[in-house]
Amino acid sequence: MTGTCYFCMKPINGDGGVLATILPGFERTYRCVHCAFCDLRRQPGAEIRARSLISGTEIVLTLGPGGWSASPVDPVFLILPETRGNCFQVHQAFVDEAEFRAYLDEHPDLAKQNPKPLTLEQYVEQFPILLRTS
Repeated sequence: MTGTCYFCMKPINGDGGVLATILPGFERTYRCVHCAFCDLRRQPGAEIRARSLISGTEIVLTLGPGGWSASPVDPVFLILPETRGNCFQVHQAFVDEAEFRAYLDEHPDLAKQNPKPLTLEQYVEQFPILLRTS
């Protein structure tokens, strides 16, 4: 996926990016899962499709009446502070904790920061901006 992030306006490199459907037939592209979440926090029915950089598995996150849900059901997230404006490497979604650990094994510079895998619920709670408000 290439182009420019709809939220942060940074370029999207060919290795990643996140696609979101706002309404049937209306899509936006984002650089990372965090940009998509922040932009779509008030869009009921929004669907975010991120791809694990480890397995290539698509992770689908949907904002319904009860909040965010996911398929596969137990994804985990890497969310670290950006350095030099780079959000892509530090804002990722993974199918499970094993993939999270494999990603850190491939990125020892990130592993040194001792990040904890966040469940979808923990991620939404950690960033109140993501809580659905009317």
